[in-house]
Amino acid sequence: IEKCYTREINLQEVADFCNLSRTYFCQLFKQEMSENFVEYLSRYRIDKAKILLKNSSMKIYEVGMACGLENYRHFTKLFKEITGISPGEYRDKKES
Repeated sequence: IEKCYTREINLQEVADFCNLSRTYFCQLFKQEMSENFVEYLSRYRIDKAKILLKNSSMKIYEVGMACGLENYRHFTKLFKEITGISPGEYRDKKES
């Protein structure tokens, strides 16, 4: 995940990489991480986006793309779901 979060990653690809069935990978991942793979990947990407929003002048859509979330609307919706505020509000908040 750390190496590939900037591109599209699907569950089957990760399960194959681990030499596990998709179902078994999901069970193990949830057991070890206390959240499912998609939730973890989403949170990981948003954590990376928060760093970029704080430390770069990249446009918001560029931040989303840099974190593997190429659809601007999906990125902003996911960011707000996870943080409670929009990416723009997050950036403004850190500047004040």
